[in-house]
Amino acid sequence: MGHGKVVALGLLGTVLALPVLVVLVVVVLTLFGVTQLKRVPSLAMEPTLHSGAHVFAVEYVFGSPERGDIVAFHGPTASEERCLEGGVFVQRIVGLPGETWQEQKGRVYIDGELLKEPYIKQPDTSTQRRVRIPIGSYFVLGDNRGGSCDSRRWGPLPRGNIIGRIIATYWPPSRIALH
Repeated sequence: MGHGKVVALGLLGTVLALPVLVVLVVVVLTLFGVTQLKRVPSLAMEPTLHSGAHVFAVEYVFGSPERGDIVAFHGPTASEERCLEGGVFVQRIVGLPGETWQEQKGRVYIDGELLKEPYIKQPDTSTQRRVRIPIGSYFVLGDNRGGSCDSRRWGPLPRGNIIGRIIATYWPPSRIALH
């Protein structure tokens, strides 16, 4: 066998082994509870995440949630009352503990400064009063502002409700992406 064939076979083996290694790492992390597999439950994150997509959520083991993170979380009791929805939600963190959040004609302001949101494709025209986000809570919104039941309806999200940060879409294969 020629040197070129050996190199090609070695490269092919490496390329084939990489997906298997990734799957093994995800399985081990899932077994230890660091990673969870979740399904996007609604249209709230369109077009960033599609309803029915399957995603990986990773716990915040070495850090805290940050603005812009897409998170999976258990909906607070008020979400069931005000939106007739409960269970697991997937939305984006826009406000951090101690900040003030406000929406004017569909634009989000944090502590009076306009928040740049390039992920919003169709802003709505809502205006909402200023809200101070309590320490230990976050303000979460869906990217599909017109079709999202979020903190605007049920208030700040307690940190304890957050399951983890969405890091990737793994299903369907046509939507595989890192976030």
